[in-house]
Amino acid sequence: FNNDSKNIDILYVKELFDKFASTYDETMEKIKYAVIKKVSELNIEFYGNVLDLGCGTGVFANCIKKDNIKQLIGVDISQNMLNLAEKKRVYTNLFNKDAYTFLTENNIMFDFMVAFDVFEYISDIEKLFTKINAKTIIFNIETAKEDIKDTILTYNGRIKHNPEYIRQMLATSGSTLTHEY
Repeated sequence: FNNDSKNIDILYVKELFDKFASTYDETMEKIKYAVIKKVSELNIEFYGNVLDLGCGTGVFANCIKKDNIKQLIGVDISQNMLNLAEKKRVYTNLFNKDAYTFLTENNIMFDFMVAFDVFEYISDIEKLFTKINAKTIIFNIETAKEDIKDTILTYNGRIKHNPEYIRQMLATSGSTLTHEY
């Protein structure tokens, strides 16, 4: 993983989601996107500073109670996705940046960071984990087979991660895994 491949990753994901933005919400509804439903079943009371990394059109932010949230910040690489999220008026601030750049440039301590369908597009996830500044991290991954040491790029352009590799990174960063599906 070098700077050239990082730029290719970023350009690919940006273009993919810029093109997908106009049909994103209806597609998520059509495929019965279950990640947010599973998180809502955990009955998490979000509060303080919340980061929605890879916020897309704001599907997650539109589904949570905001009574105790001080700041709800959305970050996405796709400006077209952010334009749709802005229309929902659920975020305090929106930033058009890739995940690593935002986390590197930002010094806010977040009470919660959510990242749904984000890590599937990040090849150097270990580097990203070193920049996370959040008390609680809620995310999903596509699971690689156990014989894959860390990550593998699949035929559809998404990256699968070995769950044990993710657990090791969490432990190294001092985080604790509380729920796993």
